[in-house]
Amino acid sequence: MNKLFEWVCGALAAVALFGIMVLTFFDVGGRKFASASITGSLEVTELLMVIVIFAALPLVSIRREHVVFDSFDHVLSPAVRRVQTMLVNLVCSGLLLALAWLMAQPRPSKAASVTMPSSTFNSTVISSPQKGL
Repeated sequence: MNKLFEWVCGALAAVALFGIMVLTFFDVGGRKFASASITGSLEVTELLMVIVIFAALPLVSIRREHVVFDSFDHVLSPAVRRVQTMLVNLVCSGLLLALAWLMAQPRPSKAASVTMPSSTFNSTVISSPQKGL
C-alpha cells in the first residue's frame, strides 16, 4: 500500500511538473513567434505548482528528506531526539490540519459581498436631466 501511495504521489507530481514545462514552452513560443500568449497560462501554472508541492510533500515526509538543522543533535541523547522528532511531527501535523481546515471553509461569493442600495441608483437616473428631448 505504501509503494502504491508513493507511486501515485510521484506520478502526480511528475505529470504536473511536465504540464508546467509544456505550458511554459508553448506560452513563451507563442509570445515570441506569434505575438500571442496562452490565455490563463499563469493561473494554470500556479495551480499545477500547488499540485507539484502537495503531491511531493508526502514523499519528502515519508522518506525523511526534509532540510534539517542538526547542529545540536550530537549533544542530545537518542531518547531526547525521538521526543524532539515526535514533537516536530505533531506541530507540523497540527499546522497542516489547520491549513486544510481553513481551505475547506466556504467563502462568500463575490456577488453577495458587493451591495449597492437601489434608491441611490434610481434617484441618480431620475434626477439627471435629459438632453436632446
